[in-house]
Amino acid sequence: MVVGRRDEKTAATRRRLAEEARRLAREVGCRTFTVRDVAFASGVSTRTFFNYFDTKEEALFRYEEDDIRFFVTRLGDRPDGEHPVVSVTTCLTPTGRERASFGVLWQERARLVEAEPSWLPHHLAARAVIERRLTGIMRLRLGARPHDPAPSMVVHGTVAALCAALSRPHGDGRPRSVIRAARDVEQILVGSWPRTPAAPTHAG
Repeated sequence: MVVGRRDEKTAATRRRLAEEARRLAREVGCRTFTVRDVAFASGVSTRTFFNYFDTKEEALFRYEEDDIRFFVTRLGDRPDGEHPVVSVTTCLTPTGRERASFGVLWQERARLVEAEPSWLPHHLAARAVIERRLTGIMRLRLGARPHDPAPSMVVHGTVAALCAALSRPHGDGRPRSVIRAARDVEQILVGSWPRTPAAPTHAG
């Protein structure tokens, strides 16, 4: 029980550091804040910060291991015979109050990269951790051989499409929810492709 409480405290501190890093990025700008600022805002020392993260970029973009395991488990539990794209979108669609903010985090990280393009490698590296773990489960689900590219194509392609959908707001400017984005991805990649191209417009 003591170990369990220690693990909970560790997870809470790591989440608080990540939340404060994102808050500072929003409020004072991507380049302005430092690791020391994040530590101070979180009520810990700079040394404690480095017990959890190597850089402020890692604090901004790294996904929690609990979240990764949650999505991996969900993918493994999808029904046999389900379209693999639907399996991926469904496993990444948050359910329950404890995962309700996951889609918001995806959108927030995308906005951080738009504001500071040099952070894109950190964003992609963090996303790659989830994609690699999901690909392992997808390989089992498809019964694919080790060098078969299909599991990677399904997972990487679907995640990229989901991120692209999340980055586009509704016509009235409201952010697109992760659930709506997932449905849009399924419609395009599974249900209604190829779409009829829009009629060309002529200038002049």
